[in-house]
Amino acid sequence: MTDQELITSIRAFSRRRPFRNYVIEFNNGKQVLITHPEGIGPFAGVWLYVDPRGPQVVFASSAVCRVLDAIEA
Repeated sequence: MTDQELITSIRAFSRRRPFRNYVIEFNNGKQVLITHPEGIGPFAGVWLYVDPRGPQVVFASSAVCRVLDAIEA
């Protein structure tokens, strides 16, 4: 994804009310579950996700394949 595509996607998913979890899927198949609308954002030319239950994830827009709804179990 380009920077602008990722910004648009994250903005759309994060602004849903009520907020619902969503997933960022990377080109290598790995996924990150986004559980809070303010837990992700641009930082110094890359993206930073801070998960209160786990490690921080830093990635580039170009590493993202798609953004999609989380499937509830």
